[in-house]
Amino acid sequence: MIKDIVRDLANRDQHHLRLRFQVGLGVILFCFCLFTATVIYHFQKRLLEEETAIQTHLVMTTLESTRGYIREVLRPKMFEALGEDHFMLEAMSTSYITRVIMDRFGEQIPTFRYRRVALDARNPIFEADEQEREMIAFFKRTPDLVEQQGMSRCKTGQAFTLYRPVVFLSSCLHCHGKPGDAPSAIRDQYGAKRGFYRQENEIAGLLSISIPLDTSLAQIRNTSLRMFGSTILVALLLYATIWLLFHQLILTNLRDVLTLFRSNLTTDTADLEFRHRQGHREELAELFVHARTWWVT
Repeated sequence: MIKDIVRDLANRDQHHLRLRFQVGLGVILFCFCLFTATVIYHFQKRLLEEETAIQTHLVMTTLESTRGYIREVLRPKMFEALGEDHFMLEAMSTSYITRVIMDRFGEQIPTFRYRRVALDARNPIFEADEQEREMIAFFKRTPDLVEQQGMSRCKTGQAFTLYRPVVFLSSCLHCHGKPGDAPSAIRDQYGAKRGFYRQENEIAGLLSISIPLDTSLAQIRNTSLRMFGSTILVALLLYATIWLLFHQLILTNLRDVLTLFRSNLTTDTADLEFRHRQGHREELAELFVHARTWWVT
């Protein structure tokens, strides 16, 4: 009778140990799969940011070179040829020319979004919005900072944006200083109220190049989910292999050792141990108790 009870207890203990091992192993492997997928997602996202930053810097540098050529070479030559009171928008305005260039650029590569805005802009279409005003104020607070970049959420979704402040130089004040000093062509076209009274080295505008990332981020998420599914399949195979190894090498031998100790105890001692261990499910602790009891007896 006692042997049957002890055998039943051993079987229940082994079942409890198996269940704890299965749950623990499953949780460990699941966390490993989740960790792997998360690391891959953040790594690909970081790589996307770096590649996008390189693209935006390349386009911005090209535009800055174009603006510098217009401001330092083409515009002085045009003033020399036409006179200080003449202004040809299509050949002398850096803002107009760069916008036209980016419009044509966007026809070929529509993923880029370019904006050149200002406070009290001559053309109200290019007046800075609330977010752009915050960036202009930020550059005013940190005049030593020449650019700011990073991922942000805009009206069209998440995008990577490179910002640079527009600083009015002395050469810009001929057209943006006092209205009376500006070419008559500018006053005739835009009036004498908006876009004037700038100061040298004043930050009153903003350049920005944005690349939408919603599509790329969705692809990264899909890749991470596929990787998570693949690692789950591998983890299931690993789970089955580890469980089979545990069952053959640990549980079988542990059952034999427990049976050996229990079968060598006297009936009274077995009754005592059964009452002492009833409801306990720690096989190694039980093995220690049986070993000590066997040694004492």
